Amino acid sequence: MGMFNRLQLPEAMECPNCSQRSKWWVQFVYSALNLSNYQIGQRLHWADWGDLEGEPGAGHVRIQGVLEGCPLCGFHLDDVDKFYTIEVYDDVIASVVKDATGNGYWESDWVVIPNC
Repeated sequence: MGMFNRLQLPEAMECPNCSQRSKWWVQFVYSALNLSNYQIGQRLHWADWGDLEGEPGAGHVRIQGVLEGCPLCGFHLDDVDKFYTIEVYDDVIASVVKDATGNGYWESDWVVIPNC
């Protein structure tokens, strides 16, 4: 994936391997790619250094995220369960949900959603 940022899931998940509940992390490629850790409700950083991905102030952006392994034992879920969708509005992370489409990797890591 190269450089990325991380978003912590707001709810704890049970690991099917170690049976422990913890808050897992989702990697994503958008904004200043500097391994920043984010929470829901935080504003994305657009530094003037390093790799930048995306468009600051783009309005509504949908980003694909990929689940990391269990923070406690390192276990990785199957491909079908590792994809998440992150919604960003005016550079603020609004939500993250499991991608239930089963379509795998997107053609692009993110997409601007036009106003209707």
